[in-house]
This record gives sequence, C-alpha cells and structure tokens, in this order.
Amino acid sequence: MTAPHRTSIVIFGIAIFFLGFLYDARFSGLPYQDPTPAMQADWLFHGMIAAWIMRTGAAIALVGVLWAGLARLKGRR
Repeated sequence: MTAPHRTSIVIFGIAIFFLGFLYDARFSGLPYQDPTPAMQADWLFHGMIAAWIMRTGAAIALVGVLWAGLARLKGRR
C-alpha cells in the first residue's frame, strides 16, 4: 500500500473514536445525581459500548501510525 492508504487508516481510526465519543455523549452522557437502578444499569451499559467503540478506533489509528512508521523506517514511501 502506498502512504495515502496508511493515512486513510489513521483517519478512519480517528473517525471511529470520534463516533464513540458522540455515542457516549448521546446515549450515556452524565449520570443523574440519584438514578434508579434501571437508569444506572442503562448508563453503565451505554458507557461500556462507547468505551469499546473508542478503544477500537484508537487501536485502528495506532495500527495505521505504526504501519506508516515501519514503512518509513524500511525506506518504502
């Protein structure tokens, strides 16, 4: 792959991370001060999903950065 494809992988990972952040803001948000057990469970569930999405995006971006760095060290551009 050429360098633009590696850059695309990094941008794709950052976009997924941002979507996870938006999911967190939309569905999880800030908890109520004294939530019911059902509200607390719902908040925790959506918070875990948002964290999983953000970790996935960060991992994809990291793979793209490492791939580009290794290719650069090997002299391929």
